[in-house]
Amino acid sequence: MARDPRGGTHPGLLLLHTLRLDREVDLDGLRSSWSCVSVDQLPALVQMERCGTWLLRRLREIGADQVIKPEFMTWLVEQSRAGAARNLLVDARAMELGRWLSGKGVPFVFIKGIARRLLAERHPYLDARVTSDVDVLLKAEDAEPVWKALQDEGYRFATDPELTPTGHYHLIPLVQRDAVSVELHTSTSRRVLPEEEWRRSTARALRIEREGLGHLVPSASEMLWQTVAHAETDGVSAYHLRYFQDAAVLMASAEIDWTIIEGRFGGSDLENPARMRGWFAAAAWLAGVTPPRAIGEGAIPFDLELAMRWRVAVLRMAGDRPRVIEKLVEQGTRTEAGLDIAESSSAPAGALLLRRRFAHASARRAYLAWRATAGRA
Repeated sequence: MARDPRGGTHPGLLLLHTLRLDREVDLDGLRSSWSCVSVDQLPALVQMERCGTWLLRRLREIGADQVIKPEFMTWLVEQSRAGAARNLLVDARAMELGRWLSGKGVPFVFIKGIARRLLAERHPYLDARVTSDVDVLLKAEDAEPVWKALQDEGYRFATDPELTPTGHYHLIPLVQRDAVSVELHTSTSRRVLPEEEWRRSTARALRIEREGLGHLVPSASEMLWQTVAHAETDGVSAYHLRYFQDAAVLMASAEIDWTIIEGRFGGSDLENPARMRGWFAAAAWLAGVTPPRAIGEGAIPFDLELAMRWRVAVLRMAGDRPRVIEKLVEQGTRTEAGLDIAESSSAPAGALLLRRRFAHASARRAYLAWRATAGRA
Protein backbone atom coordinates (compact mmCIF):
# COMPACT_ATOMS: atom_id res chain seq x y z
CA MET A 1 0.00 0.00 0.00
CA ALA A 2 1.48 3.32 -1.10
CA ARG A 3 2.21 5.87 1.58
CA ASP A 4 0.83 9.38 1.83
CA PRO A 5 3.55 12.02 1.26
CA ARG A 6 2.22 13.74 4.39
CA GLY A 7 2.73 10.54 6.39
CA GLY A 8 0.65 7.42 6.98
CA THR A 9 -1.51 5.53 4.49
CA HIS A 10 -2.91 7.44 1.52
CA PRO A 11 -6.74 7.39 1.83
CA GLY A 12 -7.38 7.45 -1.91
CA LEU A 13 -5.05 4.55 -2.60
CA LEU A 14 -6.46 2.61 0.34
CA LEU A 15 -9.97 3.11 -1.06
CA LEU A 16 -8.85 1.98 -4.49
CA HIS A 17 -7.02 -1.12 -3.31
CA THR A 18 -9.88 -2.10 -1.01
CA LEU A 19 -12.26 -2.05 -3.96
CA ARG A 20 -9.89 -4.09 -6.13
CA LEU A 21 -11.21 -7.58 -6.76
CA ASP A 22 -7.76 -9.14 -7.19
CA ARG A 23 -7.70 -12.50 -5.38
CA GLU A 24 -4.06 -11.88 -4.40
CA VAL A 25 -4.84 -8.72 -2.41
CA ASP A 26 -3.27 -8.48 1.07
CA LEU A 27 -6.40 -8.57 3.27
CA ASP A 28 -4.45 -8.36 6.54
CA GLY A 29 -2.59 -5.32 5.26
CA LEU A 30 -5.83 -3.66 4.21
CA ARG A 31 -7.45 -4.22 7.60
CA SER A 32 -4.40 -2.83 9.36
CA SER A 33 -4.36 0.25 7.13
CA TRP A 34 -8.04 1.01 7.74
CA SER A 35 -7.44 1.05 11.49
CA CYS A 36 -5.16 4.08 11.25
CA VAL A 37 -5.97 5.94 8.01
CA SER A 38 -7.20 9.54 8.13
CA VAL A 39 -10.80 9.61 6.93
CA ASP A 40 -11.08 13.40 6.63
CA GLN A 41 -11.40 13.40 2.82
CA LEU A 42 -13.04 10.00 2.44
CA PRO A 43 -16.73 11.03 2.62
CA ALA A 44 -16.21 13.59 -0.14
CA LEU A 45 -14.15 11.15 -2.19
CA VAL A 46 -16.69 8.35 -1.83
CA GLN A 47 -19.48 10.70 -2.90
CA MET A 48 -17.41 11.87 -5.86
CA GLU A 49 -16.76 8.29 -6.96
CA ARG A 50 -20.25 7.09 -5.96
CA CYS A 51 -18.86 3.85 -4.61
CA GLY A 52 -20.32 3.85 -1.08
CA THR A 53 -22.24 0.57 -1.19
CA TRP A 54 -19.35 -1.19 -2.91
CA LEU A 55 -16.94 0.07 -0.25
CA LEU A 56 -19.26 -0.88 2.61
CA ARG A 57 -19.56 -4.45 1.34
CA ARG A 58 -15.81 -4.75 0.85
CA LEU A 59 -15.06 -3.40 4.33
CA ARG A 60 -17.42 -5.94 5.85
CA GLU A 61 -16.02 -8.74 3.71
CA ILE A 62 -12.43 -8.14 4.80
CA GLY A 63 -13.37 -7.36 8.41
CA ALA A 64 -12.21 -3.75 8.25
CA ASP A 65 -15.61 -2.49 9.43
CA GLN A 66 -14.53 -3.51 12.95
CA VAL A 67 -11.39 -1.35 12.99
CA ILE A 68 -12.35 1.75 11.00
CA LYS A 69 -13.35 4.99 12.71
CA PRO A 70 -16.99 4.57 13.85
CA GLU A 71 -18.18 7.96 12.60
CA PHE A 72 -17.09 7.16 9.05
CA MET A 73 -18.67 3.71 9.21
CA THR A 74 -21.95 5.21 10.44
CA TRP A 75 -21.94 7.71 7.59
CA LEU A 76 -21.20 4.97 5.06
CA VAL A 77 -24.07 2.79 6.31
CA GLU A 78 -26.49 5.72 6.04
CA GLN A 79 -25.37 6.41 2.48
CA SER A 80 -25.83 2.77 1.55
CA ARG A 81 -29.32 2.64 3.05
CA ALA A 82 -30.39 5.67 1.04
CA GLY A 83 -29.10 4.02 -2.12
CA ALA A 84 -30.86 0.76 -1.27
CA ALA A 85 -34.18 2.59 -0.86
CA ARG A 86 -33.77 4.12 -4.31
CA ASN A 87 -32.91 0.74 -5.81
CA LEU A 88 -36.10 -0.79 -4.39
CA LEU A 89 -38.14 1.85 -6.19
CA VAL A 90 -36.34 1.07 -9.44
CA ASP A 91 -36.88 -2.67 -8.96
CA ALA A 92 -40.60 -2.16 -8.40
CA ARG A 93 -40.96 0.04 -11.47
CA ALA A 94 -39.05 -2.48 -13.60
CA MET A 95 -41.20 -5.39 -12.48
CA GLU A 96 -44.40 -3.45 -13.11
CA LEU A 97 -43.17 -2.43 -16.55
CA GLY A 98 -42.10 -6.01 -17.30
CA ARG A 99 -45.55 -7.33 -16.43
CA TRP A 100 -47.18 -4.66 -18.59
CA LEU A 101 -44.96 -5.38 -21.61
CA SER A 102 -45.43 -9.13 -21.22
CA GLY A 103 -49.18 -8.66 -21.05
CA LYS A 104 -49.06 -6.71 -24.29
CA GLY A 105 -46.97 -9.42 -25.95
CA VAL A 106 -44.07 -7.01 -26.58
CA PRO A 107 -40.61 -8.65 -26.56
CA PHE A 108 -38.05 -6.73 -24.50
CA VAL A 109 -34.66 -7.01 -22.85
CA PHE A 110 -33.71 -5.28 -19.61
CA ILE A 111 -30.32 -3.58 -20.00
CA LYS A 112 -27.83 -1.51 -17.98
CA GLY A 113 -28.62 -0.96 -14.29
CA ILE A 114 -31.71 -3.11 -13.92
CA ALA A 115 -29.99 -5.95 -15.81
CA ARG A 116 -27.09 -5.75 -13.37
CA ARG A 117 -29.49 -5.97 -10.46
CA LEU A 118 -31.22 -9.01 -11.94
CA LEU A 119 -27.85 -10.75 -12.31
CA ALA A 120 -26.49 -9.81 -8.90
CA GLU A 121 -27.05 -13.27 -7.41
CA ARG A 122 -24.62 -14.67 -9.98
CA HIS A 123 -22.03 -11.89 -9.85
CA PRO A 124 -21.12 -10.36 -6.47
CA TYR A 125 -21.05 -6.54 -6.29
CA LEU A 126 -22.89 -6.16 -9.61
CA ASP A 127 -25.71 -4.40 -7.78
CA ALA A 128 -23.45 -2.51 -5.37
CA ARG A 129 -24.37 0.94 -6.60
CA VAL A 130 -27.45 3.10 -7.02
CA THR A 131 -29.50 2.53 -10.17
CA SER A 132 -31.19 5.70 -11.31
CA ASP A 133 -33.72 4.47 -13.87
CA VAL A 134 -35.12 1.52 -15.83
CA ASP A 135 -33.58 0.88 -19.25
CA VAL A 136 -35.42 -1.41 -21.66
CA LEU A 137 -34.34 -2.47 -25.14
CA LEU A 138 -37.16 -2.92 -27.67
CA LYS A 139 -37.33 -3.77 -31.33
CA ALA A 140 -37.22 -0.57 -33.37
CA GLU A 141 -40.78 -1.01 -34.66
CA ASP A 142 -42.15 -1.45 -31.14
CA ALA A 143 -40.44 1.48 -29.43
CA GLU A 144 -42.67 4.40 -30.42
CA PRO A 145 -46.01 2.53 -30.05
CA VAL A 146 -44.95 1.39 -26.58
CA TRP A 147 -43.78 4.91 -25.70
CA LYS A 148 -47.14 6.37 -26.71
CA ALA A 149 -49.08 3.62 -24.93
CA LEU A 150 -47.19 4.31 -21.70
CA GLN A 151 -48.21 7.95 -21.92
CA ASP A 152 -51.81 6.80 -22.28
CA GLU A 153 -51.23 4.84 -19.05
CA GLY A 154 -50.24 8.02 -17.19
CA TYR A 155 -46.52 8.31 -17.85
CA ARG A 156 -45.19 11.80 -18.59
CA PHE A 157 -41.91 13.27 -19.84
CA ALA A 158 -39.15 12.86 -17.26
CA THR A 159 -36.82 15.40 -18.89
CA ASP A 160 -36.96 18.35 -21.24
CA PRO A 161 -37.71 16.80 -24.66
CA GLU A 162 -34.98 18.94 -26.23
CA LEU A 163 -32.38 16.98 -24.25
CA THR A 164 -33.14 13.87 -26.35
CA PRO A 165 -32.13 14.49 -29.99
CA THR A 166 -34.30 13.26 -32.82
CA GLY A 167 -33.20 9.78 -33.84
CA HIS A 168 -31.40 9.14 -30.56
CA TYR A 169 -30.94 5.52 -29.48
CA HIS A 170 -33.56 5.97 -26.76
CA LEU A 171 -36.79 7.92 -26.79
CA ILE A 172 -37.61 10.81 -24.45
CA PRO A 173 -37.53 9.30 -20.93
CA LEU A 174 -40.86 8.84 -19.20
CA VAL A 175 -41.77 8.84 -15.53
CA GLN A 176 -44.65 7.62 -13.38
CA ARG A 177 -45.78 8.47 -9.86
CA ASP A 178 -42.64 7.07 -8.21
CA ALA A 179 -40.23 9.47 -9.99
CA VAL A 180 -38.30 6.54 -11.53
CA SER A 181 -37.50 7.29 -15.17
CA VAL A 182 -38.02 4.70 -17.90
CA GLU A 183 -35.88 4.82 -21.04
CA LEU A 184 -37.05 2.85 -24.07
CA HIS A 185 -33.98 1.98 -26.15
CA THR A 186 -33.67 0.85 -29.72
CA SER A 187 -29.88 0.60 -29.29
CA THR A 188 -27.22 1.32 -26.68
CA SER A 189 -25.00 3.38 -28.98
CA ARG A 190 -25.51 5.80 -31.81
CA ARG A 191 -22.96 3.79 -33.80
CA VAL A 192 -24.87 0.48 -33.59
CA LEU A 193 -28.02 0.03 -35.69
CA PRO A 194 -31.16 -1.07 -33.82
CA GLU A 195 -31.40 -4.37 -35.70
CA GLU A 196 -27.81 -5.23 -34.80
CA GLU A 197 -28.27 -4.20 -31.16
CA TRP A 198 -31.35 -6.40 -30.84
CA ARG A 199 -29.47 -9.33 -32.40
CA ARG A 200 -26.53 -8.88 -30.04
CA SER A 201 -28.62 -8.48 -26.90
CA THR A 202 -30.82 -11.48 -27.58
CA ALA A 203 -28.24 -13.84 -29.14
CA ARG A 204 -27.17 -15.39 -25.83
CA ALA A 205 -29.57 -13.61 -23.52
CA LEU A 206 -30.12 -14.94 -20.02
CA ARG A 207 -33.60 -15.56 -18.62
CA ILE A 208 -34.02 -14.44 -15.02
CA GLU A 209 -37.13 -15.42 -13.08
CA ARG A 210 -38.69 -12.72 -10.91
CA GLU A 211 -42.19 -12.50 -9.47
CA GLY A 212 -43.49 -15.31 -11.64
CA LEU A 213 -42.16 -13.92 -14.92
CA GLY A 214 -39.03 -14.58 -16.93
CA HIS A 215 -37.06 -11.47 -17.88
CA LEU A 216 -34.33 -11.38 -20.51
CA VAL A 217 -31.00 -9.68 -19.90
CA PRO A 218 -27.97 -9.66 -22.24
CA SER A 219 -25.12 -12.10 -21.75
CA ALA A 220 -22.27 -11.01 -19.47
CA SER A 221 -20.03 -10.38 -22.49
CA GLU A 222 -22.68 -8.20 -24.12
CA MET A 223 -23.29 -6.28 -20.90
CA LEU A 224 -19.56 -5.69 -20.59
CA TRP A 225 -19.40 -4.24 -24.07
CA GLN A 226 -22.46 -2.08 -23.49
CA THR A 227 -20.66 -0.69 -20.44
CA VAL A 228 -17.67 0.25 -22.61
CA ALA A 229 -19.87 1.92 -25.23
CA HIS A 230 -21.82 3.82 -22.58
CA ALA A 231 -18.60 4.95 -20.89
CA GLU A 232 -17.38 6.48 -24.14
CA THR A 233 -20.52 8.58 -24.53
CA ASP A 234 -20.18 9.89 -20.96
CA GLY A 235 -16.73 11.31 -21.54
CA VAL A 236 -14.93 12.53 -18.45
CA SER A 237 -17.66 11.27 -16.10
CA ALA A 238 -16.79 7.69 -17.06
CA TYR A 239 -13.46 7.94 -15.25
CA HIS A 240 -15.03 7.73 -11.81
CA LEU A 241 -15.09 4.44 -9.96
CA ARG A 242 -18.80 3.73 -10.33
CA TYR A 243 -18.32 3.35 -14.09
CA PHE A 244 -15.21 1.22 -13.76
CA GLN A 245 -17.11 -0.89 -11.22
CA ASP A 246 -19.68 -2.05 -13.78
CA ALA A 247 -16.98 -3.44 -16.06
CA ALA A 248 -14.64 -4.68 -13.32
CA VAL A 249 -17.28 -6.75 -11.53
CA LEU A 250 -18.27 -8.54 -14.74
CA MET A 251 -14.67 -9.25 -15.66
CA ALA A 252 -13.90 -10.55 -12.17
CA SER A 253 -16.85 -12.95 -11.83
CA ALA A 254 -18.34 -13.77 -15.24
CA GLU A 255 -17.19 -15.96 -18.09
CA ILE A 256 -16.33 -13.39 -20.75
CA ASP A 257 -16.04 -14.25 -24.42
CA TRP A 258 -12.92 -12.24 -25.14
CA THR A 259 -13.24 -12.78 -28.90
CA ILE A 260 -16.40 -10.64 -28.81
CA ILE A 261 -14.66 -7.84 -26.92
CA GLU A 262 -11.56 -7.95 -29.09
CA GLY A 263 -13.65 -7.90 -32.26
CA ARG A 264 -15.70 -4.91 -31.09
CA PHE A 265 -12.59 -2.90 -30.28
CA GLY A 266 -11.42 -3.57 -33.81
CA GLY A 267 -14.78 -2.69 -35.34
CA SER A 268 -16.70 0.54 -35.81
CA ASP A 269 -18.58 0.73 -32.48
CA LEU A 270 -16.27 3.32 -30.92
CA GLU A 271 -15.27 6.82 -31.97
CA ASN A 272 -11.97 6.67 -30.06
CA PRO A 273 -10.84 3.05 -29.59
CA ALA A 274 -7.43 4.05 -28.21
CA ARG A 275 -8.99 5.99 -25.34
CA MET A 276 -11.47 3.25 -24.53
CA ARG A 277 -8.78 0.55 -24.66
CA GLY A 278 -7.05 2.49 -21.89
CA TRP A 279 -10.30 2.83 -19.97
CA PHE A 280 -10.88 -0.90 -20.32
CA ALA A 281 -7.37 -1.71 -19.09
CA ALA A 282 -7.99 0.37 -15.96
CA ALA A 283 -11.23 -1.52 -15.30
CA ALA A 284 -9.41 -4.83 -15.81
CA TRP A 285 -6.74 -3.78 -13.30
CA LEU A 286 -9.49 -3.01 -10.81
CA ALA A 287 -10.94 -6.46 -11.49
CA GLY A 288 -7.57 -8.19 -11.05
CA VAL A 289 -7.96 -9.64 -14.55
CA THR A 290 -5.56 -9.72 -17.51
CA PRO A 291 -7.47 -9.56 -20.83
CA PRO A 292 -5.88 -10.77 -24.08
CA ARG A 293 -2.94 -8.58 -25.05
CA ALA A 294 -4.50 -7.52 -28.35
CA ILE A 295 -7.26 -5.64 -26.52
CA GLY A 296 -4.73 -3.26 -25.00
CA GLU A 297 -2.69 -2.56 -28.13
CA GLY A 298 -2.51 1.15 -28.92
CA ALA A 299 -4.28 2.16 -25.70
CA ILE A 300 -4.07 5.58 -24.08
CA PRO A 301 -3.28 4.36 -20.54
CA PHE A 302 -5.22 5.70 -17.57
CA ASP A 303 -3.58 5.37 -14.15
CA LEU A 304 -6.24 4.94 -11.46
CA GLU A 305 -3.73 5.30 -8.64
CA LEU A 306 -2.56 8.65 -10.01
CA ALA A 307 -6.18 9.75 -10.39
CA MET A 308 -6.98 8.90 -6.77
CA ARG A 309 -3.92 10.73 -5.51
CA TRP A 310 -4.88 13.86 -7.46
CA ARG A 311 -8.50 13.79 -6.29
CA VAL A 312 -7.46 13.56 -2.65
CA ALA A 313 -4.95 16.38 -3.20
CA VAL A 314 -7.74 18.52 -4.69
CA LEU A 315 -10.06 17.83 -1.76
CA ARG A 316 -7.31 18.86 0.63
CA MET A 317 -6.45 22.03 -1.30
CA ALA A 318 -9.92 23.22 -2.31
CA GLY A 319 -11.77 22.55 0.93
CA ASP A 320 -15.49 23.23 0.60
CA ARG A 321 -15.38 24.95 -2.81
CA PRO A 322 -17.28 22.48 -5.01
CA ARG A 323 -16.84 24.35 -8.30
CA VAL A 324 -13.09 24.56 -7.81
CA ILE A 325 -12.97 20.86 -6.93
CA GLU A 326 -14.99 19.96 -10.01
CA LYS A 327 -12.75 21.93 -12.39
CA LEU A 328 -9.49 20.61 -10.94
CA VAL A 329 -10.62 16.98 -10.88
CA GLU A 330 -12.05 17.28 -14.39
CA GLN A 331 -8.87 18.68 -15.90
CA GLY A 332 -6.66 16.11 -14.19
CA THR A 333 -8.87 13.38 -15.62
CA ARG A 334 -9.05 14.92 -19.08
CA THR A 335 -5.27 15.27 -19.24
CA GLU A 336 -4.61 11.62 -18.42
CA ALA A 337 -7.49 10.24 -20.51
CA GLY A 338 -6.51 12.09 -23.67
CA LEU A 339 -9.66 14.20 -23.73
CA ASP A 340 -9.87 17.79 -24.95
CA ILE A 341 -9.55 20.51 -22.34
CA ALA A 342 -13.35 21.07 -22.45
CA GLU A 343 -16.48 19.91 -24.21
CA SER A 344 -17.01 21.73 -27.50
CA SER A 345 -20.80 21.51 -27.62
CA SER A 346 -23.25 24.01 -26.10
CA ALA A 347 -20.44 26.47 -25.34
CA PRO A 348 -21.50 29.88 -24.00
CA ALA A 349 -20.69 33.06 -25.88
CA GLY A 350 -18.72 36.21 -25.11
CA ALA A 351 -17.18 36.97 -21.75
CA LEU A 352 -18.60 33.87 -20.11
CA LEU A 353 -16.88 31.68 -22.71
CA LEU A 354 -13.57 33.44 -22.04
CA ARG A 355 -13.94 32.98 -18.28
CA ARG A 356 -14.66 29.29 -18.70
CA ARG A 357 -11.71 28.81 -21.01
CA PHE A 358 -9.47 30.58 -18.51
CA ALA A 359 -10.79 28.40 -15.67
CA HIS A 360 -10.22 25.21 -17.66
CA ALA A 361 -6.71 26.25 -18.65
CA SER A 362 -5.83 27.31 -15.10
CA ALA A 363 -7.07 23.99 -13.70
CA ARG A 364 -5.03 22.05 -16.24
CA ARG A 365 -1.89 24.04 -15.43
CA ALA A 366 -2.44 23.33 -11.74
CA TYR A 367 -2.71 19.62 -12.46
CA LEU A 368 0.40 19.54 -14.63
CA ALA A 369 2.37 21.37 -11.96
CA TRP A 370 1.23 18.88 -9.32
CA ARG A 371 2.00 15.91 -11.55
CA ALA A 372 5.49 17.17 -12.23
CA THR A 373 6.29 17.20 -8.53
CA ALA A 374 4.10 15.46 -5.93
CA GLY A 375 2.14 13.47 -8.50
CA ARG A 376 5.16 11.46 -9.56
CA ALA A 377 6.71 11.20 -6.10
